[in-house]
Amino acid sequence: MAKVTFNIPDISCGHCEQTIIKALQPLDGVRKVTVDIPSKQAEVDYDDTRITVERMKEVLTGADYPAISVQPGPRENSLSSRVAGRSCCGA
Repeated sequence: MAKVTFNIPDISCGHCEQTIIKALQPLDGVRKVTVDIPSKQAEVDYDDTRITVERMKEVLTGADYPAISVQPGPRENSLSSRVAGRSCCGA
């Protein structure tokens, strides 16, 4: 499982949010789509063995919400996600 955040400057309202969710959610491999209107971002949890970030960008562009940048998130099985929130002393 992987996560990616798309920066989409054209997000402005709930209609935009619903359009983005309806465009991405049905794609094979997409698990969850969350849109944050104030930050103009869409976060997608997906199976990177079934869909690519490039494919999701194409779908967003086709829905008239092109992403201007992409921020990859940590993989669920990565070391950084397993130790998140822990300090160097284990507290």
